[in-house]
Amino acid sequence: MPIKVFIADDHAVFRSGLRALLEKEPDLEVVGEAGTGQDTLKAVSEHEVDVLILDISMPGQTGPRIAESALQKRPHLAIVVLTMHEDEYYMQELFKI
Repeated sequence: MPIKVFIADDHAVFRSGLRALLEKEPDLEVVGEAGTGQDTLKAVSEHEVDVLILDISMPGQTGPRIAESALQKRPHLAIVVLTMHEDEYYMQELFKI
């Protein structure tokens, strides 16, 4: 049974490239992608997701808030966070969750 992955990033080209890379792995199934926090949370509620690959800064909501809400909906969800930020603020917020 493949690991079900959801990609959340506001850069469509990045999502597309990451999806193409992940789909080459037989043990992974990309079940969807979103470019906003709201769309991400809706999808996590509606689909079985094992792993959320999450951009730390998304339109509408920050990564930490998205992660917190997603974990409330799916407590066993694994989250991989992506960032280009050097500021540790976002990571500190994530560790509080």
